[in-house]
This record gives sequence, structure tokens and C-alpha cells, in this order.
Amino acid sequence: MKMKVWIINHYAGNMLSAKGGRHYSFAKYLKRMGYEPTVFCCNAKHNSQSELYFDDDALWHEHYAEEIDVPFVYVRGRAYT
Repeated sequence: MKMKVWIINHYAGNMLSAKGGRHYSFAKYLKRMGYEPTVFCCNAKHNSQSELYFDDDALWHEHYAEEIDVPFVYVRGRAYT
């Protein structure tokens, strides 16, 4: 049985679109070592007042980073001011 690893970072969502960053790399290499990583992040974008809007009233949405075979779970939140 593979060990599941949760990586939690409020601002890791930007790493999925940029295909890089510390937590993206953690997930990529943990996957290569046989673990099952999942990255949890907020839908608010770092250093901006914008958010990734959900199409429905769901509290979270899963997006899949196919190139590293790892899910990113976006949890509904608010942008900071």
C-alpha cells in the first residue's frame, strides 16, 4: 500500500499553472519515490486580489497535474486585502 502525503500550502495554486515551485517539486519527487501526494491550496491567487472562481457552490475542486500525475485540490477561500 502506498503512503498518502498531503501537502498544504495556501498559495500553491499558482505552482500548478506555472508548473514549478517548491511544493510542485515536492509532489513530483514524492510521486517518483512511490508516494501518493495531493497538494491542497486556496483558490485565492498570491499577491493579487483575484480568485479562481468556481462554477458552482462546491467548497473545493480538484485539478490534475497530468505531467507529474498529482492532484491539486483548490479549496474555496477569499482574496486578502
